[in-house]
Amino acid sequence: MQRRDLILAAACLVTRPAGAESPEVSWARGVRDRTGNTPALERLGLWLQAGTRPGRNAPSDRMESLLRHLVESQEPDGYLGVYGAADRLGASTRGVDEYWGTAELGRGLLELATRGGRRASTLAERLAEKLIQVPPERLDVHPGDQHPSAAALLYFLTGVATRTGKDPYRKYLGQIPGMIGLPSGKSPFRPSLPPVLPEWTRDSLRNPRGTAALSGILALARYQGHALLAAAVREHWTTLRATLPRQLDPDLRVRWQRLTQDLVGVGEATELQAELTRLRALPPPVEEPYRTWDTAHRT
Repeated sequence: MQRRDLILAAACLVTRPAGAESPEVSWARGVRDRTGNTPALERLGLWLQAGTRPGRNAPSDRMESLLRHLVESQEPDGYLGVYGAADRLGASTRGVDEYWGTAELGRGLLELATRGGRRASTLAERLAEKLIQVPPERLDVHPGDQHPSAAALLYFLTGVATRTGKDPYRKYLGQIPGMIGLPSGKSPFRPSLPPVLPEWTRDSLRNPRGTAALSGILALARYQGHALLAAAVREHWTTLRATLPRQLDPDLRVRWQRLTQDLVGVGEATELQAELTRLRALPPPVEEPYRTWDTAHRT
């Protein structure tokens, strides 16, 4: 057995103490109790995404239990998040970060729905219906914080728009891009990306979140059939790769790998495949949900 396989096997033997709460239940409590814990919502979304992969590490009984919990926590208007009414979805300075968590949760539900999950499909569509009721003007209340997170949300919204074919999503997606510095439709001119992640910083949240925003912009480009916008994301990925930190914390590592996977099919494949091979050869993270996500993406 190779060293990498031994490390992976050892990581997978990490267990919870008897009677201890599973991590996804702990993260989901933020939704039930409206704790304002956006990072927990992001982790919950990544755990759901890991559960959509062949050979996943998320047992189906735990997945179903979590989805039932989320159904119980979703409000009648479709809201599914961590804030009270006064703060949610950018309504206040306290809640401007929530789109980051909503983007990850939405992507997890969307990917489960794509694989035939009925409960996940209902959760995703009701959440998306709530999101398109949020006035686009709200993004300009705190643009420095909300524009990048709204870009991350584009993966989820374009996915639901494609699945349902419903016109309200198309109309809403026609309003959002221009408000956050993105093309509102296909253009013959080379686009410039908004500053969602102009360079790596020392901020352990901003770096991985920036890669999620780039995945969202790429999803919009595919939804629009906008090849020049997709190419701009790929070019920026190449620039970021040249200065990628040597020591990747687990959150940045899994979301950088996800962005790299998302880009497959955009431009020449050799560089992307080489980076995916390098990332999959790294020792697996120990922390959850990154260990589960990493294990599910090693093939």
